[in-house]
Amino acid sequence: MVGKICSLIKNNNMKLVKKLDYETFENIIVSATESGSFWQYFVYDFSLMTDRYLTQNVNDIAKYLWHDESAELMIDTNGQEYIVTYDSVRENMQLAYEKYEYHVNQFLKGQGDSTNADVIFQVLVTGGVNYG
Repeated sequence: MVGKICSLIKNNNMKLVKKLDYETFENIIVSATESGSFWQYFVYDFSLMTDRYLTQNVNDIAKYLWHDESAELMIDTNGQEYIVTYDSVRENMQLAYEKYEYHVNQFLKGQGDSTNADVIFQVLVTGGVNYG
């Protein structure tokens, strides 16, 4: 199920399945952290026991969350801490598609911008849109 996004079945309509590839996922993470998000993210990588700003190693963070089933990060957003894992990224990407389909589809079509990325990234980290 890695990388699949599904819409809800409503009124006996067909279930829609779309595939999110790594390149698109990485583009979302990079776009959100380097230009879209106005709130600061600080990452505590438990696996390496080092602290770093997400934008300094954003491609490594994307690879880690996409490929490593043991991935677990603590992300601090203006004093509020969230644990982001391999599984939570997949669950929250599904949630992002269900609640903010337009923003996800923009990336799936190769037309995503920093605003779309920010909305998706906030859902990936916090489970909702909390800023903006």
